[in-house]
Amino acid sequence: MGHGEKSVFLIERFLRLTPKEALAIRWHMGGFDDAAKGTPLTGAYEQCPLALLLHMADDGDLFLTKARRKWTVESCVGNKKFKAG
Repeated sequence: MGHGEKSVFLIERFLRLTPKEALAIRWHMGGFDDAAKGTPLTGAYEQCPLALLLHMADDGDLFLTKARRKWTVESCVGNKKFKAG
């Protein structure tokens, strides 16, 4: 069982999900879920755009959470590679 299936299984112990919610949660890891390796995600994302939005939100949160730990305003402004705006 991959991370997406496990997430749906655990949530459904407490809440009843709609089919679209279950699909979105199942595919929230995108291609990073070992169970999804070799599976085209476009079908899931076309059938349920919420799946793509949840994946993007999850991925964006991970990036921003990691960035917050590493960066400060001073380190970004002082970084010549960083361009504001």
